[in-house]
Amino acid sequence: MQFPKHFTYCITTACNLRCKYCYERFKPYQPLHAQEEVGLRLLDLASDNGSIHFFGGEPMLAFDLIKELVLEAEKRKITFGITSNLTLIDEEKAKFIRDHNIGLLASIDGVKEAHDLNRVDAQGQGTWEKCLKALQLFKGYDKVTIRGSVSTTTIQYLFEGYRFFLEQGWQNVVILPVYEGDWNEDVLQAYKNELIKLAQYWLSKQARGNPVKIRLIEEPLDWIRKPPPQNRRPCGLGDRALAVMPDGTFRPCHRLCTTEPFPEEWILGDVFHGVDEEKFKKSIEWDESQIHSQAGYNCNLCPIMYFCTGLCPSANWQSTGSRYEVLKSICDTRLVEYEVGALVHGILKNARNPSRQGRTR
Repeated sequence: MQFPKHFTYCITTACNLRCKYCYERFKPYQPLHAQEEVGLRLLDLASDNGSIHFFGGEPMLAFDLIKELVLEAEKRKITFGITSNLTLIDEEKAKFIRDHNIGLLASIDGVKEAHDLNRVDAQGQGTWEKCLKALQLFKGYDKVTIRGSVSTTTIQYLFEGYRFFLEQGWQNVVILPVYEGDWNEDVLQAYKNELIKLAQYWLSKQARGNPVKIRLIEEPLDWIRKPPPQNRRPCGLGDRALAVMPDGTFRPCHRLCTTEPFPEEWILGDVFHGVDEEKFKKSIEWDESQIHSQAGYNCNLCPIMYFCTGLCPSANWQSTGSRYEVLKSICDTRLVEYEVGALVHGILKNARNPSRQGRTR
């Protein structure tokens, strides 16, 4: 059986921030920290075209170990990445990341009003200014992805967040909903309004020959324009990448690294003894016929049924107790995205067929 050579390494479960929407509210009371022998063994497993993505907690709290492992791996053909809240990155750390071609997933939630409402430090203070200062150290570095989150309390800043970073020249900007929270009708309407603004912005950039990438517009367009995938598998099962705990044990998904207590059957082995084949096989099993909506919606009537993968088995399990029971908020937000995507598709179609415009019945 082929096991992954790609790993999300939860190098520490400690974090210096107290983000209000963070799914790591499940974290154990005492943070866990990686040991050198775990990291070195992980290098052996990832050697020859594998990858290691440092995660947390906040991985920059373990920067000395990250530095040691990256330097040790220079001749091993391993790709590295880091997810960071940016608050601990200074010029020295930024230079190391750039010099060693490490991908950076930068957690920053758009404009100051949105970011500082949720992403606060241990004293409850906003961190946007500090994050933005650190982000500027990577100007011109093409391995940065802005990864923001929009919650029910910051939905009104979604468009401004995208526009801010895209106009600053960042190419890879992804701001997505936090599915936990009360996604009521008012919030969903606000979400639709923001998506329409994003669509207008995206269309205007396309028309001017200066296109930008906005996942929340382009993915729904794919649902309409592309054939359904042959194999609808969600991420987070462990077959594409394994999450590695600080103690070296494997879990199916990085979202589950701070969940305690954790089911024994989902601990898939460890870096010292390898992957448990039976547990791994059971973890990656996926029966799409079992997917169902927490809201009780009829999946057979859903316009994006053939693109639905259950989205995030880990989020589903944490919130509903079942990997197959899709959160109501996921269903509702995806349907709003589809609705706006259909509007954009219609506009593009009419633009290609101008003779159809202005016809009367």
